[in-house]
Amino acid sequence: MKAQCERNPHDAVEIEYDQFAEFDICAASHTPIYSGTSYEDCAFCGAKYHSKYKGSICRVCRVCEIGKRGSGIRLYK
Repeated sequence: MKAQCERNPHDAVEIEYDQFAEFDICAASHTPIYSGTSYEDCAFCGAKYHSKYKGSICRVCRVCEIGKRGSGIRLYK
């Protein structure tokens, strides 16, 4: 195994994206979310997701439901 790895020393993973377009990465599928495309985000950590992940739990913080809106922490005196 080690010899084969030394003969073929690359571990590149081909990802299809447009390098000249502005985009964010979906935290669930690790695919690009291009500007102008609808997306959902986590209200707690701000991770962005494709719209099909709306309603599932955030995979980054595991605190919020994707697509829910929140006001954050509010402290009253």
